[in-house]
Amino acid sequence: MLSSAPVADSIRDELDRLTRAYDLKDAVVANLSDQARALQKVPAAHGTKVDLVEKSAGDPKFNCYRFAFGLDQLTDAVASLVFDYGGKGIGKNFVRFILDDLTEVTAAGANDGDVVVYAKDEEITHAGILQDDRVLSKWGEGHLWLHPTFLVFSGG
Repeated sequence: MLSSAPVADSIRDELDRLTRAYDLKDAVVANLSDQARALQKVPAAHGTKVDLVEKSAGDPKFNCYRFAFGLDQLTDAVASLVFDYGGKGIGKNFVRFILDDLTEVTAAGANDGDVVVYAKDEEITHAGILQDDRVLSKWGEGHLWLHPTFLVFSGG
C-alpha cells in the first residue's frame, strides 16, 4: 500500500470537489465532459498533468476498486448481487478483505500492472494500476485517468 506523499492540499481538495460533483450517487448528474476539462486544468495550473485515458458515461457500480482489481467484466447479475447483499458493492471493505492475501511491495519494487492502493489514516481511499511510473485509475464514477502516483483525489 502506498501512502500519500506531500501534495498540496489545495490541489487534492479541488480534485475531490470536481470528482464528487459528478458522482451519480450524489444525484448531481452533470456533463462528465465538463468534469474532464475541469480536472485537467487543476494539475496543469500546478505544473503537472493528468491524462484522460477513457471517457465514461458514468456507472455507480464501476468504481476504482472494481477497475484496479480487474473486476470490470462482472456480469450485471453478479454486480447486482454484490450491491443488493453487500450494501456498497466492491469498495473499501472488499479491498481490505483481499489485502490480507496480497503481498505489499515498496514503491521502488513495484512493476507495471501492480495494483496501487491508497490510504489515509489506515482507511483505504482509492486504487489504481501502475503504468509507466504513473497510475491508471478511475476517479469517482467518471473517467479513467493516468496521473502521477501521488497526484490523486482523496477517493472514497
